[in-house]
Amino acid sequence: MLQSTARDLAQIFRHAMQDKEFANRMKRTKIKTSYGKLLRNHNRALWQVDGALAGKTGYTNKARQTYVGQFQRGDDTIVVAIMGSETMWTDIKRLVEYGFKKKEQIRVAQLAETKTES
Repeated sequence: MLQSTARDLAQIFRHAMQDKEFANRMKRTKIKTSYGKLLRNHNRALWQVDGALAGKTGYTNKARQTYVGQFQRGDDTIVVAIMGSETMWTDIKRLVEYGFKKKEQIRVAQLAETKTES
């Protein structure tokens, strides 16, 4: 039986987003098919979470609600992945805020270490 972890999803998505065509398709909120049907993206993070670039929702009986997405604020980019969520959109928002807060804390800590070494 094949299994994937949230970390696996994040690594795959980070790599896939390096392909410009893939990245452009993933960030669209809607697309019209060649036969005229309008398809809407169900990734609410694109319009609800600051810095959302792209993402993919999913669902399986075992993994429940799943999500993987990329977010950018300033020069910082993070990828988040969630599996087994019952409150996916709330969880995504919290995880993104946590991720950017941790990146800022790391940057401040590195700056402080550099200053004390001089």
